[in-house]
Order: sequence, then structure tokens, then C-alpha cells
Amino acid sequence: MKPNIRIPTVVILGLLVCSSGLFAAADEIGNGKIRAVDAKKGSVTIRLTTTDSDLSLGVDAKSTFFVNGKSAKLGDLEVGQKATVFYKAGTKTIARLRAFDDPAAKDASKKYVAKKPTAGDLSKSGAMDNKGSGEKKASGKTVNANHDPGLNARYRLETKPVAQVHAVLTYELKMPGVNATDWVACAPVLPDLPYQRKVQTTMSPAAKQVREKSPLKRLVLQAKIPVKTPSERTSVPIKIEFDATLYSRALMEVDSSEKRSDDNANIADLTDHERSLATARTIRIDTKSAALASWMDKNDLAKKPGEGEIDHARRVYVSIVRNYQYEYNSQMDWRIEPICSKAKSDCGGLSMAFVAALRREGTPARLIVGRWAKSANFKEMVGDVPYYQSHVKAEFFAVGVGWIPVDCASGVLYDKKNDGANFFGVDRGNFIVFHIDPELDVDSIFFGRQAVIWLNGGPAVWVVGGGTPDSPSVVEDWKVEKRDP
Repeated sequence: MKPNIRIPTVVILGLLVCSSGLFAAADEIGNGKIRAVDAKKGSVTIRLTTTDSDLSLGVDAKSTFFVNGKSAKLGDLEVGQKATVFYKAGTKTIARLRAFDDPAAKDASKKYVAKKPTAGDLSKSGAMDNKGSGEKKASGKTVNANHDPGLNARYRLETKPVAQVHAVLTYELKMPGVNATDWVACAPVLPDLPYQRKVQTTMSPAAKQVREKSPLKRLVLQAKIPVKTPSERTSVPIKIEFDATLYSRALMEVDSSEKRSDDNANIADLTDHERSLATARTIRIDTKSAALASWMDKNDLAKKPGEGEIDHARRVYVSIVRNYQYEYNSQMDWRIEPICSKAKSDCGGLSMAFVAALRREGTPARLIVGRWAKSANFKEMVGDVPYYQSHVKAEFFAVGVGWIPVDCASGVLYDKKNDGANFFGVDRGNFIVFHIDPELDVDSIFFGRQAVIWLNGGPAVWVVGGGTPDSPSVVEDWKVEKRDP
């Protein structure tokens, strides 16, 4: 398959710690979130990241504002946006303020004001709302009647080792206007999965393995990189190496004489905790979205009585292939509401729609985020953006069968006439999974916990120091070597 699906590079910019020794007397810098905007009085209040205190700043005729990289007015600023502000010492008058939307924080404040959601709070959707009803005992454990192995009896998943891969991601962030004292980088640690074994991840500069703070507690590499040379004041080179044995997966339909329903019961089910994580409602995988409900109702996508997970998932997938369009731009909004309302998105968004629809009906489903096990070609572009093999797929769990792969974007792009049949239940063992699901909650060391949607477009990077984060650039390469497993 020719890969041409791109997830943008994850670079977190403009987070600069204020230090009086690093700035000229005329300029100071502050970072944090906007707490209040008074257009009549001409003032902005920012809760500073470094001191956790409020900074009130005035505005004059020379003050300039930017929102999400575009020129803006004072009235365009919104409470909750992240901000980097340059202001005149003594007078505390804004010289330049750059604000960035934080969709996750905005949505969280609207929907979950009472408390921060936990995995248990968010797991109750569709058939999961009344977990105590319709349950029966089987093989010494509790099994929900809606997840009967017999409903998937005619299917099995064939898995074969394909290749051992060694992949190297080189990544250098250049910020010519910054005078850095420290950098912080966060990169994924390859997860061990039934189709991705013998995994190893290393990083240079040296990093330690920690768990991010979300309910999934995914392993990540965290590096604090102090500046030691003049060149490191404006750039940070990072090298990450990945090793894994990859397996292909193929969903097979077999005759009842070859495979009986009681054979499926012997394949391990998910634990209650695993099932709760894979059916959770999150900020972006919003199973209670009105747009998601409308799309599913319009296309009759509710799980039918006596319908197994595989047959239901296929109907949802076919509806996406037939009715959705692929679209990528640098300002993607990866939330279910706009994805389902517009019926278009990129690989991450299309996969989110699929996962949210299945979770709404109680079927465990998740995104698999990574890169194709193929070296980048510098001539390959997505629009005017170089392509480095980044991609997002999905998978769902069928009792008695296992985790079944689904590539929504490839079905939409390459297989509409065949209802995407070549990309449902098919994984050729040519994809390296960086992490499961989006929405990582990462400790940035200097700036506290930060929300990061994806880590397959490059490491998340924060910088400490003086100067301005204007005109950043990235030099990147992705090389993959394969050998027989």
C-alpha cells in the first residue's frame, strides 16, 4: 500500500520560563493560561506556569496579538487559551502575546466541571451502563451476554511473524530566536502487543522510562537536556531507535465444521480493567456526542440483538468507507463532534469515529498510533508537507477471536468500490505501533502536566530560556531495516 497519510509533527512551542538574568531590561516573558480578558479596560490576566500566580497586563496601541499563529485583536483572546506574552518591564504593558487554543482543557471545563474523569467514570456507555443485567457464568468468570463467544464462532484470526525491524527516527528542532538553557523531550516506548513482540526503544540524549498520567499509564521516554554547547541554545537533536518483531493478522471466516463456538471460548477474554479502558469515554472519543448519535441513528448502526462484535464492526466500517471523505490539514480538529458532523477527517479522525461508534455499543475498541515499517522518501509529500510514514489505524476486540485490525483511512482512500474489504481484519505486519489511543498526559518537568494528542509525528519538545519561539523548523528522517523473524 502506498502510504500517504500524515499526522503532523508534535512540537510544543512557546513555553519559555521567565528568568530575569536571561532578558534585556526592556522585555520580560510570561507563560501560562489566560484567566481573564477585559477589552474595555484593555487588560489581560494570565495564570503563570512558573509561579502559579496571576499576572495582570495592560494594552497600548503598539500591543500585538496572535491566536493559533494568526494575527488577532484583544477581543479574540479567550479564557483558557495557553499564552506566551512579551511585556515591557516596569510598565507591565503587552508588547506581543501569542495565544493557542487548548481544546482538551476547554472541553474538560465544559463537560466535567464537577471532577476530573476517571477510567471508571468514562467507561459507562451504551451496553455498559447496566453491567449487572444480562450476565451469565462461563468458564468460572462473569461474561456479558452481549459478548457471547458463540456469536463470533465462524471467525478466527490467523497470526504469523513477518519481520524483525530496526527503525531510527532522527529529529532536530531548530528555533533560531531562542536562547535555551534546557530542553525537555518526550517520546513513545513501543508497547508489547500480540502482533508486536520483542520490543525495545532507546533514545539519545539519554532518557528514562516513565508512565504518563492518563488512566492508560502508557510508557514514555522522558529526557531533560541541559544546554552544553552554543549550538544547543537554538536547536535540539534527538535520535530514537525502535526494535520489534512484527506479525501479520488476517481475519478468516471458516466453516462451522472446522471451528465450533466452544473453541472460541478457550481464547482469553479481556479483564474487567482492560475492557473498561477500551470502552472509555474520553474528551475526543466522546461516545455521547450528539453528532455521533445522529450518524449512527441515520445509518442504523446500533448493535442488533444476537449480532457479534465482528459483524457489527463491519457494518460501522462499511458506513465510514461509503459515506466519509479523507481530509488532512494542519489545523485538524480531532474531536468526534466535527468529525461526524462533516463526515470527513484524516486517518486519526476516521479511526476515532470508528472507535467511538463501537465503544458506544459496548465493544472494546482503540486506536493504534505509529508509523509504517518503511523508510521515508524525501520526495513523498502530503500536500506541501513531507511525509514520514506516520499513520493511525484502529482495532476492536471480539470475544473468542482477539484484537482485529481496521484501517479506515486506507479503506476510504483506496477501496471504496469494494467497501474497504481489503483493510478490514487485515494487518500485513508492516506497521510499528508507537502507542495505543491518543490523549497522553505527560509530565513536562518545567511546565507541569501537558496534554499531547499523538507521539507518532516526532517527540514532544519543550524549551526553557529566553528569546522568542518564532520561525521554528524541523529536520527529520525515518529509516527502517528489516530481516526475517
